[in-house]
Order: sequence, then structure tokens, then C-alpha cells
Amino acid sequence: MSKPFNQGTQVEQFVWRKLDLLLNNQSNQKTAADLAHLRHSLGKPVGTSPNTWDLIFGGLPENLMSKGNEPTAAEKAINAALTLFSVHQQGKSLDNPMSKQGESFASAVRKLAKDEDELKRIKRRFDQVCTAKSLEELTHHSRGIIQLLKREDLAFDYPKYAKDLYFFQFPRSRDRVLLRWGQDFYRVVKH
Repeated sequence: MSKPFNQGTQVEQFVWRKLDLLLNNQSNQKTAADLAHLRHSLGKPVGTSPNTWDLIFGGLPENLMSKGNEPTAAEKAINAALTLFSVHQQGKSLDNPMSKQGESFASAVRKLAKDEDELKRIKRRFDQVCTAKSLEELTHHSRGIIQLLKREDLAFDYPKYAKDLYFFQFPRSRDRVLLRWGQDFYRVVKH
């Protein structure tokens, strides 16, 4: 099991480096263009948007790259995380990044619920994400939640999310991702 674990960590580190490059670029115009290219590629097969190749494949460790005609689980997870981040960051200042280290996806989603009625609505939407049968379906359902998070200015840890998306694709590790998301969604944080 060490190979997928190591690759999951590599995915997390790769996304962290890409977000660091995007958010700390000296050219806000380039960053805006890169984020727009990522947004336009959301939902498209990995590798079919040439304007995103450098962001998705530039500097990607060889062991995470496809050797054939189908993208690897790592390439899919990286693509999904970066394209969803581009939606989340749209219209936000780069001084207000929508990636926040240590804040899990599920705990950020939980913060959307201000009362019991909202909790039911948010939980229903979150359930759609968690019961997705594929990464493509999960990405589709996540987009709506991420738009809600964006509206409320709630950020979460995109590198860790990319790692979760990587492991979500494997039946043996999917349950661990969902267990942690469930725990994070219901964890009561004392202030």
C-alpha cells in the first residue's frame, strides 16, 4: 500500500506548489488568465485544454504521469482540485486565497449551515458529493458546494483535498476518505 500512499502525498505536494505559484505570481494578469483557463476546462477530460497543460503537467513527477492514453488517478485528482480552486478563487483578491491549510473540505462545508434547516439542505448537497460513484460525478456535485463556499468566503485546504480526490478513486481507500469527511462534518469545534 506504500505506492498509492506515496503518490497521494506527491499529489498533495504538487498542488501545494502549483497554488503557491499561482497565488504568489508577480503578474496578476497571468494568474487571472491561468485561473480563467482552468475554469474553462472544468468538466472536460484531463489534457484536452492546452492552455492548462503547464498547470496540470508542468513539473509533475514522472511516476504520476500517464504512460498511455488514459489519465492517471493523480492527473485526474490534480486537474479536479485545480479547476475547482479556480471556481472558488474567481472574483477574489489573491490576498484572500480560497485555499487554507489545515481546513478540511468537510469542515468548511459544515460552516455553511447556520441553523438546523440549513444543515439539512447542506447535508443533502454534501451527501451527493459523498455518494458519487466517480470522480467526475464528485467534481460535478462539488462545484455547487464550492460556489456556496465562495459566496460565504469560506476557504479550505486544496492540496489536502487533491489528496482526498486521489484516494477517492480507489475502492480500498475511498471509505477512509468518506469516514474522515463525515467526522470533519460533524466535529464540534470549541472556541
